[in-house]
Amino acid sequence: GVETVPDSAAASAVTTIAPGALIPIDVADTMPVPLKRRAPTYSAAAKQLRLSGTVIMNVLVNDRGTVDQVVLVSGVPGADLNDAAMAAAKTWTYRPATKNGVPVKVWRSEQVAFKP
Repeated sequence: GVETVPDSAAASAVTTIAPGALIPIDVADTMPVPLKRRAPTYSAAAKQLRLSGTVIMNVLVNDRGTVDQVVLVSGVPGADLNDAAMAAAKTWTYRPATKNGVPVKVWRSEQVAFKP
């Protein structure tokens, strides 16, 4: 036969998440929301070379909404655009992701487009 689980039993099966726990972004209840994003510096050298392209990074947004780590996924060859994008990303702030109402850490993909 089929057994039904009472709602109270299902609710107690919810896992308790510790504040600041690192979870996969796809299981978060709310995503991190960008609050403050300083634009990266488009250096004189990059302007002179007329470099353009998109820098893709993964950023670790902690439970306080600040960025703990930045990892380059793909970048723009030449000059210093990758470093500029990563340095800017480290200053960004977010409303942190949550799971079960608790702020948590998640990795999030970010892109910065550079145009001369």
